Amino acid sequence: MNRKCRKCGAALGVDDDACQACGANNPAPVPWYTPLLGVAILAALVLLLVDFDDVARLLGLN
Repeated sequence: MNRKCRKCGAALGVDDDACQACGANNPAPVPWYTPLLGVAILAALVLLLVDFDDVARLLGLN
């Protein structure tokens, strides 16, 4: 997929965030599912690494 500069229409390289011709910032688009994937990974890490018995004891729920 060839990206073009939003300002001047010049071709951008694969890893270019700034246009070589006009200097405009052109960040690569992020897929819609990226934040959801991050939340899922964070939730999995919390479930694996947190000892919920100690948390319940700390809160006085036992």
